[in-house]
Amino acid sequence: MNRNRNANSIRSRNLRKRRGSASVMGIIFMIALLAIGVIVGAASLRDSIVQEFGDISVALDRLNQTYSYRIELDPDGNGPAAPQTIWFANYTDPLPTLEDNVDEPPAGITFVEPTGGESPVTLPVGSVP
Repeated sequence: MNRNRNANSIRSRNLRKRRGSASVMGIIFMIALLAIGVIVGAASLRDSIVQEFGDISVALDRLNQTYSYRIELDPDGNGPAAPQTIWFANYTDPLPTLEDNVDEPPAGITFVEPTGGESPVTLPVGSVP
């Protein structure tokens, strides 16, 4: 009986030692890291999506849709007269206007940070006593 009580007390002591506790500062730190990761990840995702749109626009611009066809009729079968053209149509697709260089982003799409020293908040005037 005494032996069971000692075993139970040792077991409960070991469980108390193994219990973890999360500090508030640790939780705040983890949330801050997660928020920074989400913001950076969202910005990278936005950049990737815009670059894919640039790739698609270059690919569609380079798509060649030139065509031509001719409908001919031979009035006397396989006779000596040349076949007569009844209908002829063609379309020449213009040359591509977008470029996709290796050293540049697709279709020239780039992200530029605004410059000019503009501040979203007006700075207070005066001095601190």
